Amino acid sequence: MRDFLYRVFIEDFLLKAFALIIAVGLAVFVRTELEQSTTLYVRIQYIEPRGRIMVSDQKLDQVRVAVRGPWARISRIEDNAILPIVIDMSNLSDGELRFAPEMVRLPPGLRVESFTPIGMYMHFEPEVTVSLGVNLTIEGEPPEGYRFRQATPSPRVVRLRGAQNVLESMHHVLSRPVSVVNIRDTVMLPVELAPLPKHVRLADDPPPKISATIFVELVERHYSNVPIRPSGQIQNVTLSPEAATVVLRGQGLDRFLDMPQLVLDTVAEERKPVGTTFRKRPQIVNLPPGIAYEIQPAEVEFTILRTEPDKPGRKQ
Repeated sequence: MRDFLYRVFIEDFLLKAFALIIAVGLAVFVRTELEQSTTLYVRIQYIEPRGRIMVSDQKLDQVRVAVRGPWARISRIEDNAILPIVIDMSNLSDGELRFAPEMVRLPPGLRVESFTPIGMYMHFEPEVTVSLGVNLTIEGEPPEGYRFRQATPSPRVVRLRGAQNVLESMHHVLSRPVSVVNIRDTVMLPVELAPLPKHVRLADDPPPKISATIFVELVERHYSNVPIRPSGQIQNVTLSPEAATVVLRGQGLDRFLDMPQLVLDTVAEERKPVGTTFRKRPQIVNLPPGIAYEIQPAEVEFTILRTEPDKPGRKQ
């Protein structure tokens, strides 16, 4: 056994150690130089052309690149270490642009295998500048008794720059909704424009500040000496006063063309003893929904002149 161990570990030790060193070195060398593949995402930067806009939906922010090379180099490469692909669109025409390996600047020893996608379709439109009016979007209704009259933007017109085919289809610029729910007077509010279509932007830098002057008016109508009618028999009671002033408020007044009809509920009291006096609030009985009213005086006094006779079969 000793002889065997001696021959294995001691005899020709230097030669065996040298062979081991060579074997390890070859293994490291082969592993280092063995080719591997990896995938990188490379950003794309565009040099915009003058007087034209690329309107293709395939305008990419990045492209997937398959890279191949020695394992030692592949293992150290990172996405953010690769410079962006620069595409100068100044001299490009409509059609497909294919990505080429020379577009990607890789470290020495690495090469591009493929792109995903392999290219993109490019379509250009002339860039134009137009002026369009601002249309305010009004949301909600003013408080009861008030009416929205109008809203005026300032400035009334803004300048837009963008793709000719998009701007030709636009007739105005909309604002984000402007609420008038709590407005009871003429006020000025800041306004934001609604998002513009793709390939369109405001031409002025800085962009204009948009405001809106909102006109809300109190809607009311006055009626004097409106007769008050008892709901029972007119000969059974006397009213004081016999007429009142009525004030109507609300957006529905434009549709109300009649005279308000005042009624005082006296039916239950007409069976009370003669000379008894009561006070009640008159009501308007012919108003459509959405109209508020005020009656002056708010209460009417009435006195029983005669007791309504009981009808046959009425329980006492």
